[in-house]
Amino acid sequence: MTKKYARFLPTTESFTLEDFPYYWITQVHAQYVQNIDNALKKYGLDNSRRRIMLALSSKPHASVSELSDMIISKMSTTTKIVYR
Repeated sequence: MTKKYARFLPTTESFTLEDFPYYWITQVHAQYVQNIDNALKKYGLDNSRRRIMLALSSKPHASVSELSDMIISKMSTTTKIVYR
């Protein structure tokens, strides 16, 4: 690996978490999910159920397997959410 990208590798001494792009991606995503969950709470929903409902609105007769693929979730997790 070139020195240009060494600071992004957790195995080097010059690595700092704040410089790691994926750290910021996960931070933004976590904040987004938390905000969505808080907004949906008053409707008795959470982000997982919202994602399934959005997927079903675009493909109403989707199987659990198809839903899992659409929302990028394990099939067991999707099944639990659907049957809640």
